[in-house]
Amino acid sequence: MEINYGKIDKADLITMAAFIDGEGWVYIYNSKTKSRKGDKIYLSYSVDLGINLVDKFKIEEFKQKFGGDITIVKPKKENNQYQYRWRIHNNTSAKEFLQLIYPYLIIKKYPVKLAIEFCDKYLNTDISEQKQEIGNYYKELISSYSLRGINNGKNCEYPTMNYDEAKIYVAAFMDGEGCIRIKKQKYKTVHGYKPTYTTYIVVANTNQLIINWIKDMFGGRIWCQNRKNEKWKPCYMWNISSTDAGNFLKMLLPYISLKREQALVCIEHQDFVDAKGYKRMNKEYMNQKLENREKIRILNKRGI
Repeated sequence: MEINYGKIDKADLITMAAFIDGEGWVYIYNSKTKSRKGDKIYLSYSVDLGINLVDKFKIEEFKQKFGGDITIVKPKKENNQYQYRWRIHNNTSAKEFLQLIYPYLIIKKYPVKLAIEFCDKYLNTDISEQKQEIGNYYKELISSYSLRGINNGKNCEYPTMNYDEAKIYVAAFMDGEGCIRIKKQKYKTVHGYKPTYTTYIVVANTNQLIINWIKDMFGGRIWCQNRKNEKWKPCYMWNISSTDAGNFLKMLLPYISLKREQALVCIEHQDFVDAKGYKRMNKEYMNQKLENREKIRILNKRGI
């Protein structure tokens, strides 16, 4: 199935770029093929790109718009859901797709650039030895760049997207790399500390540039979380909360898909809190806040 240009627009390209940056992969793999005479065995190389999600309908939407294949991935843990895998593993189709989303990529812009270069050179030669040399070179180059703990934003360029494009990108990126929840906090009163429940959004990634860019575009705050394993890269966190988080979700709501239910609950919750004020602690008020928090907890629970 080929790309359906009648069904896609710029928003779709930005969304796909964000999902590839967050939940996707771009590699080159090889497989053995025999020569026409059958006396030699050569390695053939292909770009392999894709996205894994638990949302079947989103994956089917990718296929309807951009072609590719869908497979089901069994969960490694008992309580987890089945995932659906959308893939393109054909050099001609991969090149066409990657060229479309390339202008909107941030984290994986450099490996995608290498993958496009590979496709150009590989498809333009018929000599088997040259194909193997090209394939092996780009396979090793992309693999080394993508190793955990090796790439810390190297070759990443500061995004040039405008504000409207950034809203589309961050909504999709947050769908994969973010968390929308209602957080329990305490504030001090003359009678001691009392609980309150506020909308709380976090987006995390090991690429510091994208986290800084989100803060530059939408405010909030950032911090770095060190990892237990020394071989792992530090994780950078962007956070926005309370009324600012509610307004942020309202602005991005038209573009949020996977976490749309969480966003709607948090918008309703924050509007309720802002209208009542944090210090009005009657029973009805507290019950409503606890109910909203429980809705979010269920939606965010792994495997539901």
